[in-house]
Amino acid sequence: MTDLGSMNTKRWQIVAIIAVVLIGALVTYYVTRAPAPAPLTVETIDESDEAIDTETETEEEIQLPALSESDAFVRELVAMLSAHPTLAAWLATEELIRTFVVAVENMAQGDTPSRHLALLAPRESFRTSGDSTRLIIDPDGYARYDLLVDAFNSLDVVGCGELYRQLKPLLVEAYRELGYPEGDFDAAMNRAIEYVMRTPIITREIPLLSRTVAYEFADETLAALAPVQQQALRMGPRNLRLVQRKLGELTTALGLQSTPAAGPEQ
Repeated sequence: MTDLGSMNTKRWQIVAIIAVVLIGALVTYYVTRAPAPAPLTVETIDESDEAIDTETETEEEIQLPALSESDAFVRELVAMLSAHPTLAAWLATEELIRTFVVAVENMAQGDTPSRHLALLAPRESFRTSGDSTRLIIDPDGYARYDLLVDAFNSLDVVGCGELYRQLKPLLVEAYRELGYPEGDFDAAMNRAIEYVMRTPIITREIPLLSRTVAYEFADETLAALAPVQQQALRMGPRNLRLVQRKLGELTTALGLQSTPAAGPEQ
């Protein structure tokens, strides 16, 4: 059994689910907060008693901070998630909303946002087994993603949809800063989720080819997948199956376009 330690391989970090995990993490805290005060109805009477206005009842919204000042706000929410220590590293970073949006945009392009999320990487390295004549992904190495996937799988779906709508102004603002003046962040989320949903679940052995500083899939079909899909494969069939199922539920809750999973397992 060989434990990979090459610099290039370590850059293949956890990316297939980080974007939605972040939204869900915020939601998990939000939905457990004390309920907001009941909506108020206010009557205004002018001095001449000629007219009476009654304001329409409206549901109280979260008062969002400015994007450049939102880190403390986000940390306050996520810091309550002591049951999910894998998110603690993310809290130590700056520009949390912007980093999240960049990660989504990378995934929407089929790329891996690992350089933006290095602190969230699993501690264990990618592992292989076999020898030079037949090298495969070590199935035991898939377990390094279990904790994060299990935390993601436990998130409240309805709450995710509500908080996504509440945070939309900050998400759109950060997305426009990346050079998308139309600010259609929903479209970016759709594309990012679609890449993961269309990743095949592989239960058989996955052969590898050893290169100078990295490993490649020997199967040409798998080698042709987008980088973010190749990373999703490295989570293993158990974790990818859970992620795809949860993403299907979250897509509906977030009001996004539904994408079917890749199909039968291989």
